[in-house]
Amino acid sequence: MVSAVLAGYGEKLKAKPEIYREFQRVLHASMEYARSHPDEVFPAVGKEFNIDPGFFQAWFSRFSDFPVVLSDQDVKAIALLWDKAKELDILKSYPPVQDTIWKDALTENALAK
Repeated sequence: MVSAVLAGYGEKLKAKPEIYREFQRVLHASMEYARSHPDEVFPAVGKEFNIDPGFFQAWFSRFSDFPVVLSDQDVKAIALLWDKAKELDILKSYPPVQDTIWKDALTENALAK
């Protein structure tokens, strides 16, 4: 399962790519901080939004994650979803997944460099 997809309009990405790269960097750093400091972050966010901090612990340990980074597995999952949607006649056609990914998207491969 792909946990989240960040989407943007091509013309906006082209117009100010540095803003979107910085957004990705900050979002990724924030998520990494939250994952490595749950005893600090979960109670603070819970207090701010009146949510039991145990919810965040359960959510991130049992249900979902938000890595911010697009993985090779995510790309395969998207392709599988689109294939199945086409088989069910929900989609008539679709481009190759790689063709829909922004060249500056934060990916596992980009982080490895």
